[in-house]
Amino acid sequence: MIIYKYSIRAGPLAEENWFLFAYLVEKPWCKTGSLAIGVIFAELYIQLLHYRALKTDEERKEKYTKMHSLVTRQWLKSSLMLTCIAGIIFSLLCGH
Repeated sequence: MIIYKYSIRAGPLAEENWFLFAYLVEKPWCKTGSLAIGVIFAELYIQLLHYRALKTDEERKEKYTKMHSLVTRQWLKSSLMLTCIAGIIFSLLCGH
């Protein structure tokens, strides 16, 4: 086989591939946008879990007015979903 004939090595520990993996860790400040979006979505998800834990709609509306309007109105749900998808795509394309 060609791999054995020319002694080609592949993988993250091969010396020939150092520059391939070095670019992933060289500039960590380029990934802060992706990290910030992840933290924001995690906080939103935690608030949604607290919202779902409440029993009555009156209690939900009183404690989480913005979340209640996002969950009960269809056009707000659709716009939030499109915004989140656009944010994820933007983060994936600009983070690399």
